[in-house]
Amino acid sequence: MANIKMGSGCNFLGYYMFQGGSNPLGKHGTFMNEAQVPKISYDYQAALGEFGQVRESYKRLKSIHYFTKAFGDRLCPLGTVLPEGASEIDPKDRETLRYAVRTDGKRGFVFVNNFQDHLEMPDRGRERILLKLKDEKIAFDFGIAGEENAILPFHFDMDGIDLVSATAQPVTVLDSDGERTFVFMAPEGMRPEFCFEEGVSVYENAEGGAAVNEEGREKETYIPETGVACFCVKKENAGVRVLIISRELANQMYVISNDRLLFTPEALLEDENGLRLETTSASSQVYTFPEAGVLEASERIQRIGEHPYASFLGCYLVRMEEKVITPKVTQVGEGRYTIALPEGFTDGLKDVRLQLSYSGDIGQAFIDGRLIHDNFANGAVWEIGLKDFEKELADNCVTVYITPLREGVNVNVESAMAARREEAKARVSTLHEVRAVPVYERKL
Repeated sequence: MANIKMGSGCNFLGYYMFQGGSNPLGKHGTFMNEAQVPKISYDYQAALGEFGQVRESYKRLKSIHYFTKAFGDRLCPLGTVLPEGASEIDPKDRETLRYAVRTDGKRGFVFVNNFQDHLEMPDRGRERILLKLKDEKIAFDFGIAGEENAILPFHFDMDGIDLVSATAQPVTVLDSDGERTFVFMAPEGMRPEFCFEEGVSVYENAEGGAAVNEEGREKETYIPETGVACFCVKKENAGVRVLIISRELANQMYVISNDRLLFTPEALLEDENGLRLETTSASSQVYTFPEAGVLEASERIQRIGEHPYASFLGCYLVRMEEKVITPKVTQVGEGRYTIALPEGFTDGLKDVRLQLSYSGDIGQAFIDGRLIHDNFANGAVWEIGLKDFEKELADNCVTVYITPLREGVNVNVESAMAARREEAKARVSTLHEVRAVPVYERKL
């Protein structure tokens, strides 16, 4: 949706909610929400969860947020142009490609969105978008995976070098060690192709060497052999480095101080004291760009020399002291369970997330009769951060009550007394699995 909004002309992205939270109990013992939504939980499947969970939407939004931060001054003045018939696309149409263009008539971006809510969109192998500008035509020929989106540039200025078009998405630009690096993402299902102005030379490494431009083309075109690559572009006195990363790496990318990159699927935190990795894995692999000078190897941070991107990305294995927490679950009635945690279960950890898989309507969790969290069943795992309840759990367990989901309900309201009689063929309120997941933190 962020891609669609920007492509449609929006310059002010907003989210509800971007990070979930927990409602406090009111001063007089009442809840802010009493009926239609959970009383405590205010998560709403946000990009960042109520207890710091890093979700897929957060990872996918990063490439858009870094793009707007780096190139927002280029995007904001551009108007929107929609293809003919765009407003007539039926939401159930799986065949028509959704796209829009933001341009001033000379330069701009093509927004492609192969997604439609409540539909499964197909992978596309051969699509063409032809831009008819005042003095030229620019064609984008590409494929794109189902559920994927992209922002494709045309006449994109790279410090004096004109990128005429590219089937890759600009993400950010770095200025580290006196060298400028433009970072692009190769969307899933799309082969990155860079078409530069005439007179440009492309080199596959920073040290130079033979140019790799294809001959016989009107403009200088470069197609990397892989979707993750690093190359240099030069024209007369101008020269920049280009880093291409996959969608998977883009989802893991963090821009850190001194215009460097660190790639991890976990949460990376940075403040005046440096970098911290927050993870639920006892060992986690991270990449860095540039290859050297970002992290220092140590007993807990092991350098990996051989990996697919060794020529331009550093690779490290970050290890934690693994902790296994085994909760004791006891069923005490229909839809009622107690969960006991071992003594000192949070020692040495940043948090512990209780994960519950259940079938039912509404889940409620109590400590000593006090509601600490609730969840409306939607098929996802119910998570509760336990760090704030550490002292209470030393002498108490978590009690879980699952309101049953009634199958085959028939409601009879024909009584003269206006009574409401409800009959159900089955009641489902089952706790299937309980896990206590450690949350580690390591200073890098």
